Amino acid sequence: MPSGWVATGLSRKSFVISQEPERRLGVQSIASYRPTVDSLSPDVKRKTFRLAALSLALCLPSPGEPLLSSWFTELSGRYARIYPDNAAMVSGSSVTTWSRGQGNQVQPVYAGVTEVSSTETDVYIRTSNLGFHVMGPWYAANGNLFPNYPANRAEIYRFPKIPDIPSSKTPTGLGVIGYMVDGIALFDSRDAFSYDASEEVDDGPRAPAQVQGDGVWNRDAYVNEGVTFDGALAHQAGSNHHYHANAPAIRHFLGDSVDYVASSNTYVESPNGTHSPIMGWFRDGLPLYGPYGYSSPMNPDSGVRRMVSGYQPRDGSNGSADLAVSSGNMLSGTATGRTSLPLWVSRNSGRDSSLTAAEYGPPVSGNFPIGHYLEDYGYKGDLGLTLYQGRGNFDSDRHFDLNEYNVRYCVTPDYPDGTWAYFTNISSEGTPVFPYNIGRYYFGSPEGSSPTTVPDSAVVHFEGGPRKSPIIASVDHAASGALVLEWSVVEGGRYVVESTTSLAVGSWVAEALNQQPEGEILSYHSGDPSEVSSPRKRFFRSRLTELEPFDTNGLEDFDFTPSVVHVFQFPVSPPLPANIGVLTVGEAGAEVIAYDPSTGLVEASFDDSDFQEGEYLARINGSLASLNTYRVAGANNVLLLILDDWGIDASELYNSRRPGIQLATMPNLRTLLYSSGEITGTPDAGLLFTRGYAQPICSPTRATILTGRQTYQHGVGNPSPDNILPASEETFPEIISRAAPAYGLASLGKWHLGSGNTGPRERGGWPNFSGTLQGGVQDYNSWNRVKIEEGALVDPGTAITTLVADGLYSSPYATSVQVDEAVSFVEGRGSSPWVLWMGFNAPHDPFHDPPADLAPAGGFSTSGVSNRDSYVRMLEALDTEIGRLLSSVDRDRTNIIVVGDNGTPNQVDQAPAGGLAGAKGSLNEGGIHVPFFATGPDVLQTGFSDALVQVADLFTTILDLTGVDTAEETAHLELHSTSLVPIFEGVDTAERLIIAEKWGLNARDGRSLILDDWPQYKLVSIQDVTDPEDEATYQMYLIGEAGVEIEALTTPPNAGDPHEAAYNALVAIDEELAPAPVSTVTFQIALPPTGISTNGRTANLPALVNAANGNIVRPIGITIGGEAASWDNGDITLNGVTTSAARVDGNGNPDPASVVAAFDIANSGLVTGESYSVEVVFRGGGGASRVFTAINQFVMP
Repeated sequence: MPSGWVATGLSRKSFVISQEPERRLGVQSIASYRPTVDSLSPDVKRKTFRLAALSLALCLPSPGEPLLSSWFTELSGRYARIYPDNAAMVSGSSVTTWSRGQGNQVQPVYAGVTEVSSTETDVYIRTSNLGFHVMGPWYAANGNLFPNYPANRAEIYRFPKIPDIPSSKTPTGLGVIGYMVDGIALFDSRDAFSYDASEEVDDGPRAPAQVQGDGVWNRDAYVNEGVTFDGALAHQAGSNHHYHANAPAIRHFLGDSVDYVASSNTYVESPNGTHSPIMGWFRDGLPLYGPYGYSSPMNPDSGVRRMVSGYQPRDGSNGSADLAVSSGNMLSGTATGRTSLPLWVSRNSGRDSSLTAAEYGPPVSGNFPIGHYLEDYGYKGDLGLTLYQGRGNFDSDRHFDLNEYNVRYCVTPDYPDGTWAYFTNISSEGTPVFPYNIGRYYFGSPEGSSPTTVPDSAVVHFEGGPRKSPIIASVDHAASGALVLEWSVVEGGRYVVESTTSLAVGSWVAEALNQQPEGEILSYHSGDPSEVSSPRKRFFRSRLTELEPFDTNGLEDFDFTPSVVHVFQFPVSPPLPANIGVLTVGEAGAEVIAYDPSTGLVEASFDDSDFQEGEYLARINGSLASLNTYRVAGANNVLLLILDDWGIDASELYNSRRPGIQLATMPNLRTLLYSSGEITGTPDAGLLFTRGYAQPICSPTRATILTGRQTYQHGVGNPSPDNILPASEETFPEIISRAAPAYGLASLGKWHLGSGNTGPRERGGWPNFSGTLQGGVQDYNSWNRVKIEEGALVDPGTAITTLVADGLYSSPYATSVQVDEAVSFVEGRGSSPWVLWMGFNAPHDPFHDPPADLAPAGGFSTSGVSNRDSYVRMLEALDTEIGRLLSSVDRDRTNIIVVGDNGTPNQVDQAPAGGLAGAKGSLNEGGIHVPFFATGPDVLQTGFSDALVQVADLFTTILDLTGVDTAEETAHLELHSTSLVPIFEGVDTAERLIIAEKWGLNARDGRSLILDDWPQYKLVSIQDVTDPEDEATYQMYLIGEAGVEIEALTTPPNAGDPHEAAYNALVAIDEELAPAPVSTVTFQIALPPTGISTNGRTANLPALVNAANGNIVRPIGITIGGEAASWDNGDITLNGVTTSAARVDGNGNPDPASVVAAFDIANSGLVTGESYSVEVVFRGGGGASRVFTAINQFVMP
């Protein structure tokens, strides 16, 4: 069996099979005389192997190679964590992302060493330099938080395999001089600062500029910086987390006589009588052990004791100089005892131990105690004490264990024949003792280094972090007969658990999908007692299928693509080879999971991410082809159907027919949810959201879908012609064009986000568009079509009647033309994937009778003449045309999402809308609660979902459905979009919050909030959500079973009211969403004489007053660095002429080439000191806009 597989039989014997040391694997023994179940976890390797003769893909080090085998890897796959402050530590609330000073960890990162490799001469490690224990918190001496948190350093470090021991020693440098076996850096005993004798002060991080340390008296890091260490005695320089001394956290993990007290986040020395393990390696290739070694250096049977340092304070004991006794005067005349250096300094550096007055250190005092400097210590060998060599009994008054470099030559459990080794120094209580881990000089030649790459020739011995293979951790049998399996896996992953009873090829079946580990431990409960009592065996394995985004710095070559598993049939005549040397699928290498030569069956896993659509054969050893193939279907399409002015009260999917209720018959939409075409029982073909929400009016909904941001963020709060989508907003079509360029993109129908006839391309990112620019059409049979093809404006606006007369369309009816364009686009894409936005005008007013040939089977359901009768017929005609569109779509490859853009208009609304619930334009349920459902190959769940979902969620949903790495591509954006894909897959755990807003219309402007903790309550804040000075007035409602408000609640609630907690939580969210206080500057803009029209033509700067009609010409848009600015939309009159108040020069005089703008720098997101271009937009002819780039630029204050 392969490494990490654990098998326990159903007999009374229990056994563990493993090719890796049990301590390293974390495998637990299984009690005998209990029924057990076979368990295995697969290693994801790159080499091919046969099941009957499996071998490790990674070359495990032999016991004689401690430099390879000593790295701590048991917890590999765990995220690094910190306590950001004491409050977090007390509550146990560690975090995986953080930011302070130079330590910015915006994504989780895997702790510790993630790779160990070697060449003939060297060993290489990759490490994030972050520990497996919870690091932090860190405080400075003044009680404030330490200025920097740690961060992923993505380090590579090289150690020589064979240390060289020279006679002349090299001083340790500042910064990294080695690594602990958990991948955290080792620094030497200095803190990088020394005494300045001329200024008579220590140099330091806040010392005046004239203070420059002499380098004679070097400060001890533990003594001077220890206050900034966390409970594990580590801190950071910049973001570089490191140890200077004893490292109790890794010692605890290694079992080296240290207990951890979680309640206080402290480590307690607790000697267990065993030799310390290797806890680190220095640059010279020599190991660093913990504090405990064999008493006699060459006798492993001599007992274990704490090693005694070779250094002592120069305090007069053992004949040392007493630094507290004055022996000379400094240049200032101050008496001091620090007038000489210890002999170990002069012996290794060549510096005279006698100093001049200009080199004297400060007198011993409370500020400069003995031990403040490294040179305050003397080497015991220079003071008459003896380095213990094992002769006689050890006497701490006469002997010491470690030489002046802090090493001894000794036998250890890892080196039974002996080695030079460093040992950490502590007191009996665990307090660090000088020189801590290493003397001031390396004992060996410091040949190690920090290369930028690992040689291609290096052999990889260990891969961890995200590359960690599942390792069985435990198998347990609950009293109920259920089986509990635990694997050590990758945190942030999702796994499938599979089982088989025979290990036969192709016999594995999935028992559980989308299993999420707790930390790095994946638990699976198999609760079938009959299987436990059966003599039949079962085998289990877990396999990684998904991985949450993480910090890939240092792991750039890691590209996780879940391997697919497929069974291939090969001919058995002539006989197949006994072993498979190489297996390929297409051109890709494959891993053999199982192989049976007698049947010709091969189970293989391989990466199909580079496969194009088609059929792929497997081949054994490059020649013998499989009888069957692996088929890759094309990428799935996305069809978004947006119905205009369609609330839940108007849909037969949400409302029921009864007296006074008229509902359109829409069989084509029904079949997206019900395979029978009838609304009976639970949807079996799609997923219907009972709590789906839009914005209360049309343009904000469209902008919110496109950007994944709320109205106060993207700036479209109402459908005013001047309320355009800013060019600075990044839309999902723009991201797909960049990150998934194979997708064709088209927006058809209603645009309604401004910027003229190129707005869909310039602002929306749509390379293809056909439809109307405004919110509605005056006549569904008489309107102007604008068309963009492959980024080019091919029709700036032509009457539809002309296009019908020219034979381009058979009918001028807007809905039919939109579907004509959609069918043409879909058919033109062939098998290539696409995303299609269908922004239907229907059933938006004007209410009318649609063409009779668009009636459903049996005719329109109503013949009345009221607005509601017309509205119903418009919906039924729309459903007919949707059916025509669906017939052109490959339903097996198309995900379809249907949503209303806002509630039903008050001219045609009906119960449960209206009244307290309101209608279109309202922040209450009648304005924002809309039909919302999905179906398709990636919508794995069917039925009803009561999850709170909103149109903003479609942004990340569509990105996910098109295979975009959404987290990476949107990391720079501030979104309010939570993908629906986890709901489609049945694994959603997200906290969901509904936000609906409108502003700029004055009438009940504000924001609605619903939180999934209290889905029955809604808060409405009446305010201008863009104005931080506008104080909100709150209303709160109870939502009933019909999905609308049924009761207005007391605000603020009385103590003990059922809605009190919900009210407080929602008000707090509303306050958090408030924009930052405005800080506005005025900017004078100088315009050139010409600009560019959005129809591509050169445009002249407009006059102050239109000569043709006498209208005042005002700006309709101003952006600075892509961010919207404001301007005075009023008038001024000078010398009898009235002009725009914004188009004035610096003296306030009318000037067509000058514009004055106001810009909110506090909420702009622009960078101080950077220059930004400025654009001013005026209306042009034919629906176009004229854009002028200012002559001057704006410099951000």
